[in-house]
Amino acid sequence: MTNLVRLTAAGQVSLPIEMRKMLNLTPGDFLVIEVTDDGHLLLKPHVLVPKDEAFFHRVDWQEAEREADADIAAGRVSGSFSDVDALMDDLSNPKV
Repeated sequence: MTNLVRLTAAGQVSLPIEMRKMLNLTPGDFLVIEVTDDGHLLLKPHVLVPKDEAFFHRVDWQEAEREADADIAAGRVSGSFSDVDALMDDLSNPKV
């Protein structure tokens, strides 16, 4: 797909909507720009955090991570279990 775009005085280029849709680009997305050896510009979509890892950076997830770290530091966790019955016994008798 080829399109003609214009460079603005501010050095900006607008990507045609068909290309944005094809690449699933939305406002705020990042693009890496590279000048190739033969003088062409190459734009590649880039995510700072992969979408399948974005959950980890949510505020609620980070709060849960801090709580888990505090529980581990305070010894409020159990070790690994040899079988399901041992796990169920530990869950039935909390060490609060």
